[in-house]
Amino acid sequence: MTASKTITEDEDKALGSTSSSSCSFQFRLSHRDNVAWIEVRGDVEDEDKIAFRNLIFHSLDHAAVEKPDDIALDLSAVNFLSEEAVAVLIQALKAQKARGAQLRLVRPSPWVRKKLERTALLSLFLVEDS
Repeated sequence: MTASKTITEDEDKALGSTSSSSCSFQFRLSHRDNVAWIEVRGDVEDEDKIAFRNLIFHSLDHAAVEKPDDIALDLSAVNFLSEEAVAVLIQALKAQKARGAQLRLVRPSPWVRKKLERTALLSLFLVEDS
């Protein structure tokens, strides 16, 4: 379950997807207004933690080279986010803050919002609902 393709600076490219027999998620990376956007769709299960971590940190590494101001993570189409995936988000948030940038959660789905609220983690992130 790996997802690695070359990211080009000027193109809005779909990077790929990862799946297993029981769950799957898809993702897309683009750049807009000096912000790296990651759109995630589907369920991010415990089995997907390595692929999800690779996606997020590959994007962070790419962002460090390209110097966008922030990373925007669109979670509007995420139906399930495991505890392992939440831990990846916290690690990514810390990494972004260390480089003086934000990890913004854009339109988190009701399920994601409720999970992050229940665990008192939502307030750690800059959340955009538009």
